[in-house]
Amino acid sequence: MAELTTTSYAILGLLNIKPWSAYELTQQAQRSLRYAWPKSESHLYAEPKRLVHMGFARVTEAPAGPVRTRQVYRITAAGRRALKRWLESEPAPPQLEFEAVLRLFYADAGDKDAVLAALAHTHDDLHQRYAEGMSLVHAWLDGDAPFPERLHISALVAAFTRDLLLLMIEWSEFARREIDQWPRTDGLGMTQRTRDLLQRIVDEAPILDP
Repeated sequence: MAELTTTSYAILGLLNIKPWSAYELTQQAQRSLRYAWPKSESHLYAEPKRLVHMGFARVTEAPAGPVRTRQVYRITAAGRRALKRWLESEPAPPQLEFEAVLRLFYADAGDKDAVLAALAHTHDDLHQRYAEGMSLVHAWLDGDAPFPERLHISALVAAFTRDLLLLMIEWSEFARREIDQWPRTDGLGMTQRTRDLLQRIVDEAPILDP
């Protein structure tokens, strides 16, 4: 029997909130999980069917207009038990997918304009996502929340998302300023500016409590 993945549990968690159609489930996952567990649309569409096959969800037909119907997914008792066991288990270490950083890692294989353009595009995208997130929080404060009974949870996730987006925005601005000073992308090594940056990283690093 196939094993449940973290994506399985993410979908089970949404099904535990309410029943969804496959489309609604995919859209909600992309909205609410994209900073904690980003997955492709095709992956999200496939997972509910897999959960049904494994007995952790069931699917029924529901009206979707005068003559049309749609498939609606619901969590089963086995699915709730599996979700509870996962919530009580030890989480995996945090992971981050950030393509602009990956491209920067290989910047010496291209030219300066390419890496600067990638960072500029990322910076604009982050600003847009930050604005969208803040609009959502303002809506919650105005009483417009789809799941008001879960706002105590959503607020903590919103705080994480805000801080993460601000960190990435500030870093992308900092990286562009630094790269602007490079004469090229390859072979620069330990310049005085690089040494100063590395020393600042050490000097400004906080001492964390264990």
